[in-house]
Amino acid sequence: MGRQHGFVMLNALLSYVITHRKVGDTYDKMEEKGILHGKLQEIYMTIAQALHQKGRAEGREEGLEKGLEKGKILGFEEGRLQIAQNMLRAGIEPKTVAQTTGLSLKRIVALSKAK
Repeated sequence: MGRQHGFVMLNALLSYVITHRKVGDTYDKMEEKGILHGKLQEIYMTIAQALHQKGRAEGREEGLEKGLEKGKILGFEEGRLQIAQNMLRAGIEPKTVAQTTGLSLKRIVALSKAK
């Protein structure tokens, strides 16, 4: 394969991989056709590794964001429950506690029975 043809193939490969993010499938198809060898194969593997690392980093970041958001929600809910319990201990009517905390009256009644 000539140098010019190699660059054309590499450009096509990069376009496909970036557009479809199907590194493994593309590699297998190109290997079957005997297109990948030598420097082109090294370049492809470097690109595949970089995309894999980028995907892992994006996945970790997304997981961290979801975990933080879930933690905020759970923490907020826990705070509302503690406030409701404190209000009930202070003798405040369940209906007022429900209105103040935004928790359902059914939940407040259950809390008042649990104390």
